[in-house]
Amino acid sequence: MTSKEDVLDSLVDINENFGAMATGEIEVALTSLYKMIESMQPAKEVIPQDKSDMVKRTIRDLDGIYHVYLSFDGHTEASISKSDFVMLVRAIVNGYEVEKEKKYVLPIPTGEMKSIDREHFASFLDGLGWSASGITMLRKDAMKRSELRFTQAQIDEAPAWVQALDKVEVEEDD
Repeated sequence: MTSKEDVLDSLVDINENFGAMATGEIEVALTSLYKMIESMQPAKEVIPQDKSDMVKRTIRDLDGIYHVYLSFDGHTEASISKSDFVMLVRAIVNGYEVEKEKKYVLPIPTGEMKSIDREHFASFLDGLGWSASGITMLRKDAMKRSELRFTQAQIDEAPAWVQALDKVEVEEDD
């Protein structure tokens, strides 16, 4: 691991030899120095979405660092778990980002043979609700359509026929 002293030594070395260094050598030295500094910076903690409120609340009010108060009725208190505490401290020290919620498409099985990899997908349209009417397209195209991509929470709240479908995780979420 790179130390502060290593970085300072490199800076002194670059400064002392600057006049004798060719342009390419200076670029290499500065790039190396940049990488050293970057390696010293810890990566931001990636936290699950369900923990983001706890982290925000605790950062805002550091009194909660040993206990997280769950206000169901104003009287309930739960001790923070060791793994949550470690995650919390890392997030406070290094900063954090909330992990993206996974999204899924829901292919509808049909008895028909698929023609050219086209599939039917469950959809949800505001005002109309869930539909199995069979929007037919390539899976990669379905993954780009917002009315065909759903979070686990949305699937959990859907009718039983939707929950029974085999979900496919969206590979890239724009």
